[in-house]
Amino acid sequence: MRINYNILWLDDDKTFLDNGREDYIKEYLQSKGFNPHIQHYYSVNDAEDNKENYDSYDLILSDFNLDPTKTGAFFINLIRNKNIITEILLYSAKNIDCNEIINKYGYLDRVTICDNIRDIDEIIIKLIDITIRKTQDICSLRGLIMSETTEIDDYIDEIIKEIAKIKNFEQIVLENQIKITNDIRKTLSSKARTIDSKKYDKVYKDTMLFSAKPKYELLISTIKDIYKDLNDEELKELIKKIEGYEEIITIRNKFGHCKQEKRKDGTEYLKIKDIKKEYDEEECKNLRKNIRDYNLAFEKLHRYVISIKDSLMELEDVKSS
Repeated sequence: MRINYNILWLDDDKTFLDNGREDYIKEYLQSKGFNPHIQHYYSVNDAEDNKENYDSYDLILSDFNLDPTKTGAFFINLIRNKNIITEILLYSAKNIDCNEIINKYGYLDRVTICDNIRDIDEIIIKLIDITIRKTQDICSLRGLIMSETTEIDDYIDEIIKEIAKIKNFEQIVLENQIKITNDIRKTLSSKARTIDSKKYDKVYKDTMLFSAKPKYELLISTIKDIYKDLNDEELKELIKKIEGYEEIITIRNKFGHCKQEKRKDGTEYLKIKDIKKEYDEEECKNLRKNIRDYNLAFEKLHRYVISIKDSLMELEDVKSS
């Protein structure tokens, strides 16, 4: 499980799905620091026709009373036969005969049965809590931070590449590459030959010279210069949303050398050298929310740059025709 929380929901009653229940679940997941994604299917055949990768879901919800020959229990058995052990909720407004299911399909591991539809919201929330418990575990936070910030690093790379393709902004990118490169040169004398070559693209691709922090600095300074040129309010808001990401980079770098400590009351936390903060379960949740928000902001900035590039290319085509 990462920042995204994926639910597959199988039910042929669209009215049941569209009564605010989905919004309630999404709001709960957002409060836990996740991006909720719910995929609906209205029959077993629907899901199978789309060649679903059931293993990509954190929770699977299924109505029992579907097609008479392909019930919810049939669907669960199909999933288990694929060696997928995702938590599953099987529910119905009528009584579900568990013995009949077991006799027909065998023991159904990690399947929760709900035959009182009034309890379904509460049960879904409990199952969500069960599935995210391993993510709440502070030890697993190291992997979460590395994974999600690496994805943001990729966004930063892609955004800079897209900006560099825009003729109007080539000089801005170049000037900022030179500035950041010169800053790096002051502290990395062993790389002076590469820098002195003035092959700035080569310097940028050097992961030692251009680690996550310099790349972020290049992006933020370039975007700010572009804002001076465009004076676009949307871009101004996006800049506000990605400012401060340097703190996440610092924490990411420190987490590789943190120690797990235990308080007198038995609760655990992560102690990071040089950072005066204890990362317990609550702090881990807040950190996950921050990473999620930055991830979404960089994704929006990426789309913004693509749209600007396309618009300017269209303008160039009009001028040349």
